[in-house]
Amino acid sequence: MNAITERLLAGLLGLTVSVSAIPASHSLGKAAENADQSQTEQVETQREEAESELEVEEDNGDEAEAEETEEAAEPEDEEASEDPEEETEPEEAEPEDEAEAEEKNEAEEEEAEPETHEYRINRVKVRYDSSEITNNCYAYARELYEMIWGERFENGREKDDNYLKNIVSVPALELTEEHLREYVSAAAPGSVLRTSDRAYLFAYADETGHSQLIVDVDEDGFTVLESNMWLNPGVGPREHYYTWSEYVETWYNANHRYIKYIKNPKAEPLPCIHQLTEGSAAWITRCEDGERLTDCALCGESFDHAMEEDGLGFWIARRWLSLCDAPYVQAASGEYLAAGSMILVNATAVNAYGEPWYRCRAGWLRAEDLEPVGPLGTSTRSERE
Repeated sequence: MNAITERLLAGLLGLTVSVSAIPASHSLGKAAENADQSQTEQVETQREEAESELEVEEDNGDEAEAEETEEAAEPEDEEASEDPEEETEPEEAEPEDEAEAEEKNEAEEEEAEPETHEYRINRVKVRYDSSEITNNCYAYARELYEMIWGERFENGREKDDNYLKNIVSVPALELTEEHLREYVSAAAPGSVLRTSDRAYLFAYADETGHSQLIVDVDEDGFTVLESNMWLNPGVGPREHYYTWSEYVETWYNANHRYIKYIKNPKAEPLPCIHQLTEGSAAWITRCEDGERLTDCALCGESFDHAMEEDGLGFWIARRWLSLCDAPYVQAASGEYLAAGSMILVNATAVNAYGEPWYRCRAGWLRAEDLEPVGPLGTSTRSERE
């Protein structure tokens, strides 16, 4: 309670005392009584107003105290609210963002510039950039080949430095996953692989082929050094790993559908697979000193087969059969005998693998593919070939 309030209460009390002290005998009549009553009512009104003012002041004091309390608590609330904001501020997350950005940049750089290696072949270290030739794949491969082996190779395929010298069958040189895996896996690091189209497969000059230096081979594919790729002329030297399927898809679709050669000065040519060349027979049957021989027309290898007397007569084909020029499945002539056809067997033989074969006018057939009709001269059915 402040000083003003105390003075008001004191005045009210004084007025009350002064009124009550007037004796009744000195009353001035009814007018005086009315005046006293009016004065009393005035005093009561002033008291009520003073009490109301006191209640308002007390309420204001409570509100002021509440405001002071809130103001005192606000710094703590601000401090408390600043912590989570600071935790979620991007400045604290920046290190993670920067690390992710660095990793992304490194990944992009690795993709743009693949990892390269140094290869030691024949005691010589080579890399994709060991040659600066950028506009000729053949010259690039030839220069690296000379660095490694101290000599150059030629574009022909007839010499002994070609792993594929003895394989002259066009189908056997077609670029397939099976052929690529077999031929490249047999080649030593430092060999030059050349693909070509059919027109230049056996020609010395080659305007459309592509040369690559093989530096590593594994189960899934192989690594080459190459330059001036046919698919992207002007591309500088690079090191590239191909899976077997990727290589076939890339170069077969680029009309490089044949493997022309794989060159290495220490090459041991792969054996002949005794397949037909295009348009000519691969086998020659001859007689020497009373022995029947079959020669491979591709590599000259001879196989002997002993002639037998048993089996002469009429036979029927069990199914569709491939006729051969000699008693070997590799000597297929490209002609066929329909199932159920009757033939007259005029000679039999056992080839170098111990397999019995029968010969008719049209060619050789495996004995197991025929069923007998009767001995020679006993059948009345006509021969159908």
